[in-house]
Amino acid sequence: MKRDEIEAIERHLRGRELDRTDYVFCSERKVRLTRNGFWRVVSEAGKRAGLPVNAYTHQLRHACGYYLANRGATSG
Repeated sequence: MKRDEIEAIERHLRGRELDRTDYVFCSERKVRLTRNGFWRVVSEAGKRAGLPVNAYTHQLRHACGYYLANRGATSG
């Protein structure tokens, strides 16, 4: 992980106003967001955006990868 990415995560964690936790992604109850919970967030966001197909977490992963690759990011 690059230093600027680590710093961004640390800023995010420090910026939380309520109930400190080590998890980056938390539910509304301030507990760890499960895989199924994250899937529901992505699915609901796709519906709200009016996408003509169902949105899946794997699609989001590839979309982020393409975005980063097109901007010169490498895996190392």
